[in-house]
Amino acid sequence: MRGPLRLTVAVSLLAVAASGGHAWAQSRTPLSNHTPWYVGRAADLGPADPHEVITVSLHLKTEQGLDRALAGLYDPQSPTFHQWLTSAELAALLAPQPADEQSLKRFLGNHHLEPVSSAPGTLAARGAIGDIESAFDVSIDLFRVDGLIVRANTTDPKLPGELAASVSAVSGLAQHLMRPHLAFAQPATSGAFQSVPLGQVADGLFYSAQCFLPPVQVTFHSATATAVYFGNRFGQSISNTTPGTWAPCGYQPSDIWTAYHLSPLYQNGIDGTGETIAVIEAYGSSTIQTDAAEFSAVYGLPAPNITVIGTPSAAPYDSDTTLSGWADETSLDVEWVHSIAPGAGIVVVVSPDETTQNLANAVALAASLPGVVAISGSFGWPESEQDAATFAAFEQANKLAAARGISVDYSSGDAGDYVAALGYSDVEYPASSPWATALGGVSVGLHKDGSIAMQTGWGANITRIADTTALGNPPLVPPLQEGFLYGAGGGESGVFHKPPFQRRLAGPKRLLPDVSWVGDPYTGVEAIVSADDSGHNFLVGVVGGTSVASPMFTALWTLANEQAEQLLGTATYTLYGLSSRALTDVLPVSSPSNPAGFILSSTRPKLQVESARDLAQPLSGAEPFYSALFDSNVTTRWFVLTFGTDSSLRVTPGWDAVTGLGTPNGVEFVHEAAGEAPQSPP
Repeated sequence: MRGPLRLTVAVSLLAVAASGGHAWAQSRTPLSNHTPWYVGRAADLGPADPHEVITVSLHLKTEQGLDRALAGLYDPQSPTFHQWLTSAELAALLAPQPADEQSLKRFLGNHHLEPVSSAPGTLAARGAIGDIESAFDVSIDLFRVDGLIVRANTTDPKLPGELAASVSAVSGLAQHLMRPHLAFAQPATSGAFQSVPLGQVADGLFYSAQCFLPPVQVTFHSATATAVYFGNRFGQSISNTTPGTWAPCGYQPSDIWTAYHLSPLYQNGIDGTGETIAVIEAYGSSTIQTDAAEFSAVYGLPAPNITVIGTPSAAPYDSDTTLSGWADETSLDVEWVHSIAPGAGIVVVVSPDETTQNLANAVALAASLPGVVAISGSFGWPESEQDAATFAAFEQANKLAAARGISVDYSSGDAGDYVAALGYSDVEYPASSPWATALGGVSVGLHKDGSIAMQTGWGANITRIADTTALGNPPLVPPLQEGFLYGAGGGESGVFHKPPFQRRLAGPKRLLPDVSWVGDPYTGVEAIVSADDSGHNFLVGVVGGTSVASPMFTALWTLANEQAEQLLGTATYTLYGLSSRALTDVLPVSSPSNPAGFILSSTRPKLQVESARDLAQPLSGAEPFYSALFDSNVTTRWFVLTFGTDSSLRVTPGWDAVTGLGTPNGVEFVHEAAGEAPQSPP
């Protein structure tokens, strides 16, 4: 931590203040890695409105004291082990030197920037973009990124040399976006949310819990070709109309309780009562209270205890799909936190938008709330497209939570290794933070008694084998390989070194995910959202993505805290010391009945044989795999779906980059996590 500014500097600062502040530009130091990735790549729409008022945050170089405190808090040999810090202690620990703080506030004031409340270790201020450009010696333009218009500084900001020595990063100059990680079963390469009105079904029995069925033979004809395929069947018949048998499949809370041995916890009174869970949402949902209440009533859960902080500005039926996606995310997160910890209070912390600055602020706010045990965030963005401002904001928020004994859990993403989207491998941030728990995803099938029949890492390829017409399903000749759909994110961080809890894993960098849970939307969970603003009309659909895994795990971690009767801190420091009784290793799955077939065509002289491998491409070495025939309930087209083919990421014994350490084994996980001390740093 720096000492007070020298007297000569303080005198010069007073002189600058008296002259109106123009001398600040005389000697400036740039803050590196502050120009967003999209500057120079995305369409530049010209200067931002200089009169628009925005908020910027100066992240102070006071983290060394916090880092030292965290090292002791998570070292079982330390006298401060698990002696979690209070808000007052954190504020004192992260307070800047008085002279530094006065100089920074004077600098902001000289540029007409007004201070606003902020998390410990941060100075935040509001002002017009024109004044902010002057203060930090930047130009701020508007850019079109992924169909959205966002602002960004076109060069790195600069601060007077002595002030730059007190500031690690400035966030808020640019708008870096995060995206929610919910996914839907895709009938082809399009992915609309397919749902049905809740009023059509009674007693909360909707989609079938039987996803994987015995092998079948299917035959497709056209005027020029006949195709015959035999193999495993995925999903119920699309003609099913009886509640509880709808296609393709999906799980309600009781299915998950049985599959992952959660029911004994509830029977013994461990259900989250007295604990509080925070979920972080951009925009939120104006219908979250009614959605969650309807969900609870339908599935026989106790009425939810929900507190909303912030102003929700979206609804599931919003015409803006960006907003409606976040509203769906909000309902999913709250409903499945409530499903796993039905007695816990839930605080929905609403960020006004999906920018990294505001989402990180929401995490920091959640970490300051009394009684919060764990925080879930179901969002992220490729790590390589972050800058120093984003890292500073989120790392500070995550560390604040860790110091208070709160676990912050993030979904690891739904794009596998990201090669299909970016052209190179990447992982998601903030899941890659060393002070967060990264949640991967699995595909899971159940026996009729509710026990797990099959579980493998979430990653899907899809091949279309028959189209649809008014006359039936003509075969595709040859089958259309639509390729990799989606899968759990994972791999090696390009930014963060290996944290202490991963010391037994290979390589020098942070690896993710840490653990996994339900993620595949083809074996997803049921969620309920409003169809309009009446509070009476609802839709039920099946949802997946690592957005499911994160709130479910956060709720389960809360039950472990309840069992321990104390805060257990960041989950990762416990997870890597758990036994195979608490965490089930996820392994590759194969089948002798993976679909194969042949095509006889009048336009081809020879019988065309389609092997199981042909119909599962691109495998990229992902063997063994499980595949099945699938009749889309949306398009009535037929496909071959693969399971366990997560881009270049592999499911292997032990830790792997799809499922981490594995999936939690309910009651055993909670009891062992509550009784095991976190492993010490090396």
